[in-house]
Amino acid sequence: MVPSVREMRPAGVQKPEPLLRTPEVERAANRALASHAGTALLFHPLAIVMLSSVSHLTESHPFAFAAVLATVSGLSLIRWITIRRFDAIFDRKPWHWRLGFFGTLSFSLTLIAALMYVSILRGGASSFIAVAVGLAAAGSALVYSLALRFTQTLILILLCPPLVALLQTGGLYDRGLFAFTLTCFAAYLVALSRRQHTERWTGLVNTHLLAQRAAELERARNDLHRTQAELEQLVEQRTAELTQLNRDYRQIFDNAHDPIIIFTPDARATVARGEHRPPRQDTHRTRFTPNRPLPDRTVEEEAVFTDPFGPADVSAR
Repeated sequence: MVPSVREMRPAGVQKPEPLLRTPEVERAANRALASHAGTALLFHPLAIVMLSSVSHLTESHPFAFAAVLATVSGLSLIRWITIRRFDAIFDRKPWHWRLGFFGTLSFSLTLIAALMYVSILRGGASSFIAVAVGLAAAGSALVYSLALRFTQTLILILLCPPLVALLQTGGLYDRGLFAFTLTCFAAYLVALSRRQHTERWTGLVNTHLLAQRAAELERARNDLHRTQAELEQLVEQRTAELTQLNRDYRQIFDNAHDPIIIFTPDARATVARGEHRPPRQDTHRTRFTPNRPLPDRTVEEEAVFTDPFGPADVSAR
């Protein structure tokens, strides 16, 4: 019987756990995407202006150019709102935030890719500006590598239209060279996006776990301080109670007019009095005489009390 991989693993070697994508980590990832997307707000309208100039769209179809520019600017404005109001929108409705952010970004880049296609068709293989804009836009898509599928989709959207347009223009050698170059570049970006996706998610998870451990240590330290304060308060309270109890007993012993005799479990008697009284020996004699005279018999009892806090001799004769 062939042992399984789990059985073949040496003792003490554990299988690496998958990344814990908790809601807190997901929120941190979306916040990171929002913070990195701010640089693309001005790039998209600028790319529209450059591509429209290359394709002569501003001259041939000025209303179409104005409509595309206004659309891309409006999408950038909506994305800016989602970035600025991330906490207010995402905490209440995360799906609405994702729809506003990723939807506007996808639509804006689709319009840019369409203009790149038109620019290359009209300018031919020498449309360096259109190709450069496409490559820059595809490279900037790596900023969103935390969302791997979205990033890879953006890379395909931005590189496929230029590739198709280059295949339709130029000679056979030029078309083959451009196709091979763009294909290799797209494969490189896809592989790089996967690597960055793993590294950035690992960093986010480690940061979240570190923050959790720090919070747990802080709570433990606060609990320890609170327990120590409660213990000190309890010690002070018990000390005060013992002091008051000692004071009460001392007052009882000092103000007692009669001796206080304490019997131990082994039937020994101890006389307790006030501590401040000096040790002295008192003799108290009592003579008991019955009602009827008893010839030649007298009952006499003598009790001797010594040190108030020492053992007392009690004798009868």
